[in-house]
Amino acid sequence: MKRIISMLLALITCLTLSVTAFADVIVAPDGSDIEIIAVQSGDSTRAEETLWYFRVVDGRVQMRLWSLTYRKWLTEWIDVGPAP
Repeated sequence: MKRIISMLLALITCLTLSVTAFADVIVAPDGSDIEIIAVQSGDSTRAEETLWYFRVVDGRVQMRLWSLTYRKWLTEWIDVGPAP
């Protein structure tokens, strides 16, 4: 009986854990008026959490990496290519 209960608890625990990726439109941390689409990868309990910001300037898509852990920019704006 204990074996069945422990197996059921282990199964329920495994099924309730999930990692989610999402995209959302948010305001830039530096307060600029540029609309930014942020894409965040799944959660990690020990790694530094980062967030890629994307923007369109002069018809070019640019991206920049923001550290959620240390609240600072990790890169400068990087040109990705022309806007669609």
